[in-house]
Amino acid sequence: MLPLATQMTATLNLIFGFALAGFGLFGLACQVRELLRARASIGWPAGEALITDARVRVRRGRHTSYNPEITYRYNHRGTEYTGRRLTFGDLITSRTEAESLVERFAVGTRWEVRICEARPQLSVLHPGVTSRLWLSLARLGVFSIASVGFLIHAVATLR
Repeated sequence: MLPLATQMTATLNLIFGFALAGFGLFGLACQVRELLRARASIGWPAGEALITDARVRVRRGRHTSYNPEITYRYNHRGTEYTGRRLTFGDLITSRTEAESLVERFAVGTRWEVRICEARPQLSVLHPGVTSRLWLSLARLGVFSIASVGFLIHAVATLR
């Protein structure tokens, strides 16, 4: 039998391990879903999108991030939809890159949009898998492996 202080520490490590592993595995599952959608988007039917809004969203915190926010309208089989997806995965950029994307996707311009046949409200202006998506997937994979390792260690400590 372990001393009470050791049991409490091991139990807290177990709870923390479950939380870390849950967070990591949930994030990894979301990124895998994004990866599968990104790969599938290459084969989706193309339509024409009209850019209705383009701006840089600044998020301040410990680190300032810049997100290009592009809004567009498109028609699919007689129904009008609004889209906001430029690419699959997170698109956090430098200020210069975000401003450049906003200039490129200027309001009033028309772009090819790929539209999911099964869910036409799902669309993307830049189909396919990006290097940022792969990098995000790799980071979450490493985090998930480390957190599951921590959880396994916490379980072993309780025995």
